[in-house]
Amino acid sequence: MHLKNSIDVPSFASPNGELIAETIGHTAGGSVHHSVAQITLPPSKASRAHYHPQHEESYYILAGKGELHLGDEVQSVKVGDTILIPANMVHQIRNLATSRENLVFIAVCVPAWTVNCSVFLDE
Repeated sequence: MHLKNSIDVPSFASPNGELIAETIGHTAGGSVHHSVAQITLPPSKASRAHYHPQHEESYYILAGKGELHLGDEVQSVKVGDTILIPANMVHQIRNLATSRENLVFIAVCVPAWTVNCSVFLDE
């Protein structure tokens, strides 16, 4: 059985300030076919705009509220929302809070996320 709590796994911070704790996947073990990570985005921070050529991704919002850019669409997101991000779809998520409230969500990637699976628009 592969059972991990996001508090117990090593996490890393992206250059944009996202705190990423992968609990299942290539790095965390347990699966090569999909990955699961808890991502914490501090107030006023955003992920870099990017896409995954071969990976489908889903977000499930656990805490906070934010704004998701998905292709040409912009949508507000809040606790309980689930979002499907198809392969090759440019996306970026932003925490709209200006103080104290983190945006926390689960990200699931199929196939499992790797450090090289993202193409960033600002490179």
